[in-house]
Amino acid sequence: MTMLSMPHTADTPQPSPAMSVVAGVDTHKDIHVAAVVNLLGALLGTVSFPATEAGYGALLAWARTFGPVARIGVEGTGSYGAGLSRHLVGEGIEVVDVGQLDWHSSTRWDRLARRLQPSGEDQTGRVGPA
Repeated sequence: MTMLSMPHTADTPQPSPAMSVVAGVDTHKDIHVAAVVNLLGALLGTVSFPATEAGYGALLAWARTFGPVARIGVEGTGSYGAGLSRHLVGEGIEVVDVGQLDWHSSTRWDRLARRLQPSGEDQTGRVGPA
């Protein structure tokens, strides 16, 4: 397992201890790359896991280390993300099919947080997809 950590800086908004987090997963045949953001859009961490049942459990356990998981967006819930999606739903996690995410965009984490807002609204109050 490869873990990439993102250091916190004074500029990074810090969530309250009970603040929910959301995760997004870029799925591939052999590995899934997960990112966790708080509801302010701050990236809390990224890591890759094997695309196996054990990897799915490790991904969820890792995401929960940042706080209560509000939901997880999965790219490709009908293909490479299908097994992960079934596992997460079985664990009581709401799964959102986020389609293909642009992981290289400078605003990707803000868009991910908006797409996964528990209220269904983004941070500007708009309802629907980002």
